[in-house]
Amino acid sequence: MRRFQLPLWSAAQAGVQMMVAVASARWLGPADRGSLVLATTLATLLLLVSGLGLGAGARVVLAEPSTWWTWPRYAVLAGAMAVPHGAVAVFVGLPLLGAFTDPGFAAQAAFVLYSALALCASLLREGLHGRGRHRQAIGLDVLAAGLQLALTAAVYFAGRLTVATALAVASSCLALTILGQVAAGQRSGEPRLRTHCSWRVLLVQGRALICFSVPAVLTSVGQSFVIHGDRLALGAVRSSAEVGVYSAASSLAALSWFIPIAFTGVLTRRVAASGSLMAWERTWKPFLAFSAAVALVTASVGTVVFPFLLGPEYRDGAPLVAVLSVAAIPYAMYQYDSAACQGLRDLKAGSVGAVVGSVMVVAVVVPVIVILGTHGAAVGMIAVYTTMAVVVRRRLRKLRRRRASDRCEVVPAHG
Repeated sequence: MRRFQLPLWSAAQAGVQMMVAVASARWLGPADRGSLVLATTLATLLLLVSGLGLGAGARVVLAEPSTWWTWPRYAVLAGAMAVPHGAVAVFVGLPLLGAFTDPGFAAQAAFVLYSALALCASLLREGLHGRGRHRQAIGLDVLAAGLQLALTAAVYFAGRLTVATALAVASSCLALTILGQVAAGQRSGEPRLRTHCSWRVLLVQGRALICFSVPAVLTSVGQSFVIHGDRLALGAVRSSAEVGVYSAASSLAALSWFIPIAFTGVLTRRVAASGSLMAWERTWKPFLAFSAAVALVTASVGTVVFPFLLGPEYRDGAPLVAVLSVAAIPYAMYQYDSAACQGLRDLKAGSVGAVVGSVMVVAVVVPVIVILGTHGAAVGMIAVYTTMAVVVRRRLRKLRRRRASDRCEVVPAHG
């Protein structure tokens, strides 16, 4: 039963987050829901840049047998990085947000706060995965999503639900998540938030960790752009109402890849701890079968229930759920193979696939959106995700052959 805890926790997280998306879509309406999606999407893209790939690096470094990085040291670094990100949200995020929508002052302030807290929570979450505390990392997100749903409902029934208040609710939940993450990391027995070194040493080690992690920036930004780029393109060339319909369908279809990739943190840790791809070799076929099964269930059930959950305004989004669920299968495999490469300190594998996917979004998906709208975007994402999966699998095979060749070379000759 223990091996099923991660997908169950991940399913719970995805389910609650889907309920949040459905509730906000129904209560805000397509236009305001589209504005909220654009704000959170932009915040996600910015935090991936400001994070400098530290989350991916932490998954590897904190999992290695002998590492300088303790949880208190990493927690201090994660908190410190959220401060300059607030300035990035003000001077870069707000002008970009104004180009897509028309936020008021309250929405702008909530956007900046949400961005800073989201970066800190993201870095700490990846650190927990690196420490092997996968259930705590996902469980805290489940609790936060449940609280967000309850608070959003309370604000709605009080007649005060707007884009600004929705962002404020999300920010308060992120703040509580951060407190829980810090506490969960400290349960390993390490002293409470003591660095056991000078700030100068922490700065030097932090710079070294960031240098190691920087290649993952391209991976994170590319992946996020691929996932959210279709929505941004819809917002740029179509209407915010279409963004609201498409994003609601995408949130439901995300169950197809969100649940399976809960295993990626475990895989990265096992590969990093053992220094081999044996864990990947044993599990990639079952992972593919599991991903396909989840996609089939999501497509079948989601297509039927989608119109009933959101009402007639979202009727056109029902077919999108099925198409995006199919697209999630190759995306899940891309994530799994990338996680295996990360465990062997190859942080560039995911970035290669992400760059290829980003180029395809611009060169293929955007023109299709102009012609066919939301349905064209969904079909185009199948081609994007499949190409990304093929690119990373080829790189992983090369990496496996190279390591096998290196092992053969160190075997002493006989005779």
